[in-house]
Amino acid sequence: MTDAHVETIGATPVSVAENNAGVEKAWFYTTTASAGAAYGLIGVLVTTAMDAIINAGPSRRAQKAADEMAELMPPDTLNASLTAQLQRAAQAASAPPAPAALTVEPMADAALAADAAQSAEPVADATLITLPVESTELATVDAALAVAPEPAPPPAPLAGVRYSEILTAQKLTAPDPLDDVIEIAVRYTLSEDSSTLRIIANASYQSPRTPYATRYTFTGSTPRAETRGPVYRNTFTYYSTQLPVPVLTPELRERLIASIQDSARDENGALPAEGTDEYRSMSNELEKARDDTLTKDEIAIFLTREWLRDDGARLREEVEQAHAFIARYVVADMNRTVVPSIDGADELLETLPNQRTVRRIGVGMEAGSYVSSAGNVMSFATYGNAIGVSRAARDRAEAIRDSARASQRSSR
Repeated sequence: MTDAHVETIGATPVSVAENNAGVEKAWFYTTTASAGAAYGLIGVLVTTAMDAIINAGPSRRAQKAADEMAELMPPDTLNASLTAQLQRAAQAASAPPAPAALTVEPMADAALAADAAQSAEPVADATLITLPVESTELATVDAALAVAPEPAPPPAPLAGVRYSEILTAQKLTAPDPLDDVIEIAVRYTLSEDSSTLRIIANASYQSPRTPYATRYTFTGSTPRAETRGPVYRNTFTYYSTQLPVPVLTPELRERLIASIQDSARDENGALPAEGTDEYRSMSNELEKARDDTLTKDEIAIFLTREWLRDDGARLREEVEQAHAFIARYVVADMNRTVVPSIDGADELLETLPNQRTVRRIGVGMEAGSYVSSAGNVMSFATYGNAIGVSRAARDRAEAIRDSARASQRSSR
């Protein structure tokens, strides 16, 4: 962004791309394909069957976690929360300054105050004002002695990029980018062990009035990615406060075994029949549960419950804080005209009382992006290579697509 871009954009609408997936649950898909590749078709068939058994449990639990999250925080609730935070940011930016308060000139001491009161001309319906003075006595003066403030100058016109109104858009039916609109799309993901909620917002802006031109210098030809695209695009990542990992005890191991068995039961409460793939998958999980270590997938069984406790109070709080961070820093970044350097250093922008920090990344391909991190990070959270999405979210997306298809058919 250049100064000319900032001045041209000015007040502009923000469009929230409706989230359709809700809170997703990350998990790690294990594959044995490389081990069977050397054995041709038979190897492929064997490893495919093995992968199905190994991944059935983690996949099922990720699905269940996503379903539970969707009950407390469906996509519509997430979208409404982000929209509300953007509206607050827009109102705060456009609010007029508070009016100046009436001031009264203090008198030096009580004696002078009394003299002034005796010599002053009476004023109809005058109100007496009591003032604190340096002595322990109280002085009274006629209200006519009150000194009105100087008239405040008119507020300066708002400048720079700012939110003019908040819109929403459904990208499943209208995926093309919008012109002259700040577009924000957000994704919510629980880590593999469910200790951390990661919320990533992608913000962009394009307009024929502000064509993109690279501000970098290249020794050879200019990369294609630097010859086109929106004039503005950046990423804002929020990491929640990290939940402590439980310590494995005999009691916790028994709870883990019971949880694995419960999740394997069918609609009638029966365990899988011996010899079935479901039985082999359950047996594989139970064998791992009886060792002396907790895998990330096993930890998630317990920590997902923490997010659901108290009607999802912790989840709601983190989502609101993330949305406030996004609403604040998107507009702040769009008013920043410094070209990001890919070989610099991270810049600390803010440290909150709870030790949460906001940094601008200064190194690598993510240079210029923003990260809000909690201050109690005990270990790095990982986000696997697969995602569990709730059944409700899948049904919602399908219903939106079906409605769009029906509308297209009826308009022909």
